[in-house]
Amino acid sequence: MTMTKKDEENLRVFERKILRSIMGPIKEADNEFRIRTNEELQRELKGKDIVHKNKTTKNEMAWACMEVRRRIRNQIISGMETRWEKEKR
Repeated sequence: MTMTKKDEENLRVFERKILRSIMGPIKEADNEFRIRTNEELQRELKGKDIVHKNKTTKNEMAWACMEVRRRIRNQIISGMETRWEKEKR
């Protein structure tokens, strides 16, 4: 299942909403509280949001599956006897 641009944006909005509730407001010098801006949240996350993490994990999983398939195929091939080797016995 692929995510559309709209799905990605909705996921980012939801992530920021949750992060604001977890991190809480910022207390200003005049004892006033304010909510964190999107830029402040980006700095906290170091520019990596949940969509980026999801895509990275997806790529890593694809690579790992490909590597497992390659190793299994190599084991099968290395364990197979050719018809020529069977006739030789």
